Amino acid sequence: MLAFEHCAGKTPCSIRRKPLCIIVVGLFIIIIIACLSGAPHLGPSSRPAGEPFVASADLAEFSAASTEQEPEPPATKRAYLRSWTGDEGFGSYLQHFKQSIVLAKALDSEHILSYSKIDVSRVSDAERILASPNIKGEYSPSQFWNGQLGSSVGKPPLRFPVDGSRVCLLERYVPPHIRTHLVNGLCEGEPSALAEMAEIKARMAHCTSVLDSTDGSEVEEGLNGCIAGWVRARVGPARQFVVPPLADPPTRPITVGVHVRWGDSSAHLNRTGAFYGSMDVHDILRILHDIRARWGGPGGAGVRVKIAMSASANGGAMVLGQLNTTDTDLDANANANAANTLELLDSGDPIADLYTLSNNDILLGGSSSYALLAHVIAPAGLTIAGHGSMHKFTNTTGFGRHVVPLEEYTPDSLGLALT
Repeated sequence: MLAFEHCAGKTPCSIRRKPLCIIVVGLFIIIIIACLSGAPHLGPSSRPAGEPFVASADLAEFSAASTEQEPEPPATKRAYLRSWTGDEGFGSYLQHFKQSIVLAKALDSEHILSYSKIDVSRVSDAERILASPNIKGEYSPSQFWNGQLGSSVGKPPLRFPVDGSRVCLLERYVPPHIRTHLVNGLCEGEPSALAEMAEIKARMAHCTSVLDSTDGSEVEEGLNGCIAGWVRARVGPARQFVVPPLADPPTRPITVGVHVRWGDSSAHLNRTGAFYGSMDVHDILRILHDIRARWGGPGGAGVRVKIAMSASANGGAMVLGQLNTTDTDLDANANANAANTLELLDSGDPIADLYTLSNNDILLGGSSSYALLAHVIAPAGLTIAGHGSMHKFTNTTGFGRHVVPLEEYTPDSLGLALT
């Protein structure tokens, strides 16, 4: 039977005093235990049956900036259950539980997100307008973030036993009014935050699982460097599934991924033609020209460009028309090498497209959370961050991936893509 702490004291709350509390938490724990202890996945999946699964690895350090000394890992990690569901875009979804990732790490716990499913036909008008024949009916962000979604990226699914004998409410130990300050301090390695967290951890030593039911008002665009290691461990592809590093000089075509945010590719949502969340078309063309000038000319290794643009059938023609530089009048290097290609990436599966976008030598993106996520799980190479977006990429370069802000970009920056 589940033992659940009463919010006002140390005695467990009884069914008589807290019936709804017990029922909700009990159902949540039962679902998680069933899903992670042997069930093939956490719920309905849009992927074909029989595909291999994506999964997890040990949690990584907070960030390169942290000065925390790692304790010896416990024999068995406890579950950190984060209750959150929403219908936001795939990249934005992460912004609602970054803090819980940091806190789970600090408590030597395995982060598990409550089950969620996004049905394209029921989400906001803005996204419904974008729906095209390519978009599948539904997908589950929680299956992805819990390491359960099928994908050919070479990792087994996360299997984690959940001990529900003593479930503790996080809010009792980390009140909402100190949460953000504490998390930021942990990510910066501040001694006061580390000391406070050590006290909290000691007080929670008896907890077999932790329930974090903080409401969805938590929206965190930062902390990306702090959680990058965890993201790569949980959802990053296995080494054998990523593009091999570039030699110097390259012995294979250079691959380039370009992300255009779904709102920027919509004729309905983007009537001005200006981009918000994507790199400006003019800058994309300028960098593609530089890349082709370096490697796409006669005798060069060639350049293969993939443009990730969700729901391209709904208003994306204007954007594609500007990005299709195969016309020699626009770019003399585009047709100079038979290895040069340009491909639209819009399978209707945002998770599959994420992996394909990330698996490139060079990435061009803006402030979109989806582009940032592609960068975080990308192999060694180079990411060029659009105007005003560098704050999102802080401390995300510790995995062999370089980041250059567009404001500092020169053609010589492309050399960072080489090993």
